[in-house]
Amino acid sequence: MIIGACESEGSLSQDLMKTVCMTFQSNVEEGTKALIRLASDSGFGERIGLPAGFISTTVRALRTNDWSEVGSAFANKEFIGGSGLFLLIGPYMRQHCATPSLVLTGVYGRVIPAEPAPHFSSVIAELFGQAEEIDELVSFHCLASFGHADADRGEAFLVPDAWAFCNNKAGPALNNMTFQQQRMDRCGDKYLSSVFSAPSREFLTRSLANPAAATMIRHREFQFHEAGHAAGLGLHRKLSMGVLPTAWHRGVEEWRADGVEFELLARMLPAERAGEAIAANYCLRFGVDAHRRGQIEEDTDVVAALLCLDSLLAGGSLYIDVDRKLRFKDESFTGLIDASERHRSNALQFTIDESSAGFEDRIQMLYGSLPVERSTRVIFEGLIRNASRDTC
Repeated sequence: MIIGACESEGSLSQDLMKTVCMTFQSNVEEGTKALIRLASDSGFGERIGLPAGFISTTVRALRTNDWSEVGSAFANKEFIGGSGLFLLIGPYMRQHCATPSLVLTGVYGRVIPAEPAPHFSSVIAELFGQAEEIDELVSFHCLASFGHADADRGEAFLVPDAWAFCNNKAGPALNNMTFQQQRMDRCGDKYLSSVFSAPSREFLTRSLANPAAATMIRHREFQFHEAGHAAGLGLHRKLSMGVLPTAWHRGVEEWRADGVEFELLARMLPAERAGEAIAANYCLRFGVDAHRRGQIEEDTDVVAALLCLDSLLAGGSLYIDVDRKLRFKDESFTGLIDASERHRSNALQFTIDESSAGFEDRIQMLYGSLPVERSTRVIFEGLIRNASRDTC
């Protein structure tokens, strides 16, 4: 009876928090009132597994529009309860289709236990001699969301820089695994089938067939990607310097981080685990990112997918088969690592070049002048983007 009562209260509490998020989505003022009413019960936070202190901090921020306390608590991960539940609310900046948008955003979720982040420092130091502090990655199951984290129109990956309260750029990156899986289920698998030959598609998606395994592989891939962003000058420093002003520049940064990520995977993990992560990256780039509504040079993720394709085609490891679909020459994990070699080597040299460029205008020029073969653009628009008619 006691267990049943706890389960019933837990379910009721989750429903209440979901209702609060839905209220915020339709009306911020009413959502704020709803959260204030819940927070007025001094024991409510503990009963539903949320840190009461952080809920009170959030309520004060909503009332005063002063988010400094929230920023400090976010940096120290004080927003996560002992059971892994959290409610994070704050203004979030989204860059989509070349248009910035600052919107009050919220996520109610549960953290997924994951393997500790690898020790990247010695490998990155060997390659580049410098790196920023690597953002910690928190993967979670989403129970409810609103604003730029809304599942239908928002972002699955929430970066610390985009929270307006994160003035010092500190805090974890949040990866919505519920949304990641939904995007693949909704459109990713279908588009991969249209883009890749059956053997290559089956090879790329095989390791992601089991949901639990897919969650861990995606978490690992994103964590190595964050290490790629930190290598060299580092993403946070470049953002503060203002050298990534357009979607194209930011797309090049995503391409660079992918390439460094692949190199770190190849150096630090066994071939199977490294290949699984690279496959997960390609599934995301060509199954989801390439099909976003923004056009080339207007959407960061579209640009990243284009540049990834250019690296694969230039390396000769990917070709168009008789059925007018893309196919890898070697459909094995070792072959996939080999297929990424050109991308890896170019991204490593690019990272070295940016570190020695010196002035901001030279760095910005470096990012703005990355070449792409005309044939790659034709294939990208005619074969990959055409698969979705730009609807995802």
